[in-house]
Amino acid sequence: MPFFTRPDLDDREFKQLTGSTLTMSGTTNFVGTLKAKGIELDISTGGTSVGYVLTLQNSKIVLKPPTGGGSGETRYTGATPATISVGGLNVGTVLTGRSISSILQQMLVVYQPPTFTTFSIAITGQYEVGNPSVFSGTKTFTWTTSNSPNVSGNSISVLDVTSGITIGSGLPNSGTASLSIHTVTNITPITHSWKVTGINSTGGTFISSLSTMNSIYPYFYGKVASGGAPPGVYRPTANQTLINSGTAVVASSTGTITITFSSTSDDYFWFAIPSTSTSKTIWYVNALNSGSIGGGVSPGGNLFPTYDTVSINSPSGYWSGVSYKIYITNYQSAVASAMELRNS
Repeated sequence: MPFFTRPDLDDREFKQLTGSTLTMSGTTNFVGTLKAKGIELDISTGGTSVGYVLTLQNSKIVLKPPTGGGSGETRYTGATPATISVGGLNVGTVLTGRSISSILQQMLVVYQPPTFTTFSIAITGQYEVGNPSVFSGTKTFTWTTSNSPNVSGNSISVLDVTSGITIGSGLPNSGTASLSIHTVTNITPITHSWKVTGINSTGGTFISSLSTMNSIYPYFYGKVASGGAPPGVYRPTANQTLINSGTAVVASSTGTITITFSSTSDDYFWFAIPSTSTSKTIWYVNALNSGSIGGGVSPGGNLFPTYDTVSINSPSGYWSGVSYKIYITNYQSAVASAMELRNS
């Protein structure tokens, strides 16, 4: 039966006939208990009920804090905002009205941003100045990332840092790419660097460390047999022919260099470093077999006298007219073990 409610009803003023359907409209304040087929409605909250919803509890309809998504999950109604940081939940985060599970998830399941754990180009390392096979054409870049699911699709770029250009972009996070590096000028010693960048799933950019290639002038060493001549006789001359007969080592010679001459008692031996490298003043095999470098050319002098300065060309034809310091022994000597040539 239709029924327009009065502003206030109690169980003395209103009764529903058994088997009837009651339809009410308007605004009604219930004083007491409303019963319908044995279910009681209790709206006595003992405090504010703003934002509360009707919930069936122990066969009684009561006002309770709201729940999320119809799952029955209780929402947080305590103090807010957060006053300490816990896991991924930061100070100042508003908590009221959020589900307990969402708060726990923010605390415990922290977003893991991706990073580049490795990055390299196939020519990384040191190469001789002027080597034409290294500094042009297509090269392979390789990389690895942590937390790879959080890398946005096709967001990888490879940059030539030294030249200030992007040589590849829109690449998938496949861990490898073959790209043209264009032509890198290499007529004097250079340092050339590349890096790779990516976009994470939150829109942030992450960047690798640099992968660097150096070109340098090599150092040289060798030995020359004297054919049984007395000490000081047929001692080699510091010139291009001597350099051409030796072994080139593409490595820095600014610090200590270590060479195994494998010489016999009939051999003079020698080494040459670019004039820009620090001069060597000590040779060292062990504590009982070492000495100073320098002095005059004489069979009675130091094992190595003062160096000769000579302008030489690359035996491979890569460069020319570079000044070198060439150290040649004063006399023949058998040295089977590695010898250190030290700055001091």
